[in-house]
Amino acid sequence: MKKLTHISLSINIVMTNRNCLKFILIIASLMFFDLCFNSYLLYLETPFYLSPLLIIKMSVCCILGFITGMIYAYRFAKLQLYVDKTKDLEKDLKEDELIIEKLKNEMFVDEFTSCFTRDFVEKKLDDLLKENPFFCLAFIDIDGLKITNDVYGHDEGDFYIKAVSEILNAEFVGKVIGRMGGDEFIVVLEHTDAYATMQCVIRCFEQVNNISKLFSKPYQTSISYGIVEVLPDNKLSREELIKLADTYMYNFKKTRKKNRK
Repeated sequence: MKKLTHISLSINIVMTNRNCLKFILIIASLMFFDLCFNSYLLYLETPFYLSPLLIIKMSVCCILGFITGMIYAYRFAKLQLYVDKTKDLEKDLKEDELIIEKLKNEMFVDEFTSCFTRDFVEKKLDDLLKENPFFCLAFIDIDGLKITNDVYGHDEGDFYIKAVSEILNAEFVGKVIGRMGGDEFIVVLEHTDAYATMQCVIRCFEQVNNISKLFSKPYQTSISYGIVEVLPDNKLSREELIKLADTYMYNFKKTRKKNRK
């Protein structure tokens, strides 16, 4: 029973493969022409004792030709099946790789702000510092978030964070933007100097200042920032660079508070 099933499957493979059917047709055509040629020889003035040998030869050639054609057609069909399966497996593998890559990205993305996580940013900085570094680091802090949460509630605080993150994502398209904490962000700008980085951050600063007016909020909205330019001769570690940018940001915040007074 198992053998019959295997034979049936083999025939089905051959009959459903166009290339195999072409191959069998070629073999059958050659056998037909060989049969016609030998039949022609048989009816010529062939010695009587050679006729049976010629008939046997014709029969053997036809049988062997048919068997050989079927065997090789089946093998070609199986090879084609393996090729098709390999292509399907490669397609599935590529789809799996895309899914894995997507999952990896989701692991390193803060769902609330759509910015990268602290771990991702720290790894990115470590990788950049191993190379010949030339980039800028912008440390951005949301001003007055705690007061907003305490006075107007966490829903307003969440709105504030979300609004600032949307401005950052819109301004720094294609750059690494990381949420380092509840109200702290870091932007890594590769191959960008301090002046260009400052222009981008100032645009964000002005847009954040307009949030309260644009959405008629009863609280003031603003950000403080610190920028560090990292050059190829840099000797500072990742922790030291972040701390330095944080210090610049704190000094900027302190200066603005003094100016308000």
